[in-house]
Amino acid sequence: MLLLTVLAALLRLPALDRVPPGFQFDEAYNILDALDVLAGQHSLFLPANGGREVLYTYLQAPWVALLGPTAQAGRVASALVGTVTVVALYVFVRRIWPDRRQLAVLAGVLLALSYWHLHFSRYGIRSILMPLWYLLSLLAFWRGLNEGRPRQFILSGVWAAASVWTHPVGRLLPLVLLLWLALTMPAHREHKRAVAKGIALTGTTALVLFAPLAGYFYQHPLQFYAHASDVSMIDPGDWIDTLVALAQNAWRVLLMFNVRGDTAWIHNWPGRPVFDLPIGLAFLLGVVLVLRGLGEGSRTERLSSALLLAWSVTLIAVSVITDMAPNFSRMIGALPVFVIIAALGLDWLASQAERRLGHAAAMAALAGVLTLSGGLTSYDYFVRLATAARSLGEDDTDQVEAAAIQSSAATSHTVFLAELWSQHATMQVLTRDIDLRSLNPEAAMVLPQAEGKGALYAFPPEQKAIAEALFPTWTDWGELTTVHDAQGRDLLYVLTIPEQRLAAARRPGIEPAKAVPGNLHPTDLAFGDAIKLRGWRVADQPEADGRLVVTLLWECVAPLDRDLTAYVHLIDSDGVKVAQVDQEPGAGSYEVSEWRVGDLLLDYYPVPLPTIMPAGEYHLDVGLYRLSGAQAGASHAAIASARLGAFPFGGAVPTSADALTGAVTPIAAGDVLAVRLPAQIELLEPMVAALVVDGRAALTGGEWRLQLVSASTGLSETVGTFVCPQVSGWAEVERVVLASTLLVSGIAPGDYSLQLVDQTDGHAVDLGPVSVRSSQRVWALPRVDIELDARLGGWVRLAGLSSTSFTEGQIQAKAGEDLALSLTWQAKAKTSQSLSTFVHLVNANGQIVTQYDGVPLAGSCPTTDWLPGEVVTDTITLSIPQGISAGAYRLLIGLYDPVSGQRESVEQEGTPIAEAAVSLLVQVTED
Repeated sequence: MLLLTVLAALLRLPALDRVPPGFQFDEAYNILDALDVLAGQHSLFLPANGGREVLYTYLQAPWVALLGPTAQAGRVASALVGTVTVVALYVFVRRIWPDRRQLAVLAGVLLALSYWHLHFSRYGIRSILMPLWYLLSLLAFWRGLNEGRPRQFILSGVWAAASVWTHPVGRLLPLVLLLWLALTMPAHREHKRAVAKGIALTGTTALVLFAPLAGYFYQHPLQFYAHASDVSMIDPGDWIDTLVALAQNAWRVLLMFNVRGDTAWIHNWPGRPVFDLPIGLAFLLGVVLVLRGLGEGSRTERLSSALLLAWSVTLIAVSVITDMAPNFSRMIGALPVFVIIAALGLDWLASQAERRLGHAAAMAALAGVLTLSGGLTSYDYFVRLATAARSLGEDDTDQVEAAAIQSSAATSHTVFLAELWSQHATMQVLTRDIDLRSLNPEAAMVLPQAEGKGALYAFPPEQKAIAEALFPTWTDWGELTTVHDAQGRDLLYVLTIPEQRLAAARRPGIEPAKAVPGNLHPTDLAFGDAIKLRGWRVADQPEADGRLVVTLLWECVAPLDRDLTAYVHLIDSDGVKVAQVDQEPGAGSYEVSEWRVGDLLLDYYPVPLPTIMPAGEYHLDVGLYRLSGAQAGASHAAIASARLGAFPFGGAVPTSADALTGAVTPIAAGDVLAVRLPAQIELLEPMVAALVVDGRAALTGGEWRLQLVSASTGLSETVGTFVCPQVSGWAEVERVVLASTLLVSGIAPGDYSLQLVDQTDGHAVDLGPVSVRSSQRVWALPRVDIELDARLGGWVRLAGLSSTSFTEGQIQAKAGEDLALSLTWQAKAKTSQSLSTFVHLVNANGQIVTQYDGVPLAGSCPTTDWLPGEVVTDTITLSIPQGISAGAYRLLIGLYDPVSGQRESVEQEGTPIAEAAVSLLVQVTED
């Protein structure tokens, strides 16, 4: 046992800080969890990084406290567990086969020399505990049955619970026991009571210890089965494909022992089988011996062979039914079985050799085989794996080198790292002591206060294109350099801005909007006490994906302790919101709570445009709010908002090939593929028309006009123009939708033909007849009995009210009769909400005695159709109840959202009305 311990320790403990190289992501995540444990966060389960049971983290925490949060500290626990497991296997075999000491020695040596076990013993993750817990639990149960010691059953339950607190595969340990007992039922006929007692004690102990974790899983069921569901190959909806996949996995698992093993670098030297050739042949022989022992051996042989079979089959099945088979991480709990089987074959071969060649020659041959196996394992692990270029990437060596570079740079620069790497667990561990800030440069660019330091922006190799695209904008500010790793490969692309350049942009008298690139419009708007909006800009054209980028320049003037969400709304000339985006500043990569006083944030908001957005002048509404609901947008508390200046939009929106499907008329007119036109044109009423043009038009540009041609005179009148800009960034766009607002005036109503004219060559395409009619809308205010001039919601006013019951300067009504009222509205802007009118007659106590609610003009004229300046007269009838008391009543008039019940605000003579209703006096007389 001492020699086995020394052998296992010599292979597992030295140079843990260097081999394996780097600091793999999962190891780093475990270190972060260990730091949380040391900080007093004693969790039952670790939901991050796919979800992990917590026991291994508690074993790592003391070493992290002793050695610091390093890769070596994370690996020491695994190395010690691996060493102890070698000894535990020796004890296991000695107890199961007490007369076969050589078999126990061989099993221990084979496990000590196993590449599979060595790899996980030097890797700071939880899988390495599974062989130990399985060995201890199954050995204790065996001893409980065969030695009649109840304490052993309790110990078996303890180790079984430990396995469940370690890894999902630990949940299968009870299945191994039950399958073993089922296979050996005849051998236990005389010991049924002992078996039942053993199961009861083991199960009860395990369940009691598992109970806290079971309670957690009951409250968070997804954490219990989510990972298993993610990796499962079983698809209940397609059993044929499932059976094929399972058969393929089973074949791969069979080949793993002698032909091809796990191909993942983090589990194995890619493709290395479980055993080298001599040991692999011994393993095959051992399989034969185990199968023979099931039927021909002594009771001990039958029981032990059945245990090995139940153990191996159960855990092999885990890899067969999950992805990436053979998966050495999920199957490592069965490694002791595979080693024992190989030791059985090797022991049998040694005994045969001893009969024929003598003891010395047989031992020499055995020593040679083991030496060869150990040499191959050591070479593959300490030479090939430790130096392979591919493994360096898999072990996150690039993160280690990048972290060292940034730690050095942090003394003279404020360091920003692309979000792709800054949130990587390895980077978080290694840069925990420096001011490293996360940033997505595609979403925002941060200029910190100089404070004696420059600024450094680092991009990983995956973001080379982003770095190169960003640099031309900042050429006058700094330089872009490439940092190489130890192998000469690109490690980081770095944009460095010197401290002098940052300080120059903050000189007194220089507006931030003019100091930063981008030709921003300056502003100086306070958004709360901590943030100012110092500039804005809208891109000249949308992106190829149909989004229009709005740039906002924020300045942090005081610390913030909570994160905020921003909104950007595009508002048309009628005051209607046509597009919006809500997102955290910097798209969440540089959270508001992390802003430092003096930071300038160039923040990019890609606003998804509607497919049809007419050319014209638009405004920006910008605001900040704090989410207070569990879901984004559930509820919010506004911090501030502002309407910014106007910007022009050309009316061209790039889109996919199926744009406007089912709502357009296909045509073939050069690049024009389809049109969307009003069926009837009403004079003085704005209408939107659209063209769908081939994306190739964006490479050369194009312009078309829409004209009306009189059927009687042949004279033409241009009513709309469509322009497709020449934009190189739209090279891959399939379609472009061009929209224009038509406003027809100055022509006589009648029949016309509609033509589309290509401005390039003058070619005209007849689009068919169209009828032009006089406007049915009313623009002039009528005479009213009562002038009101009440403004509702900022977009419409109630100009007045008339009634046939208006006499002697007041509205008079009679109980039991109808009261007719005409409400005169005048729109000042468009609204996107369909609102309902309410007219309530209330008594002196504020109780409603009769009411009317409905969409204007009995539903035929919703508020969404009202145009700026249009006058709408809505006549309604109130039924006055019979028998009500005579006297003075109040008439309340207003608008509300029928979905939310929210009333539009009301303002009269500049004073807000609290009840959000216009109030008039009505005198009611008895019938």
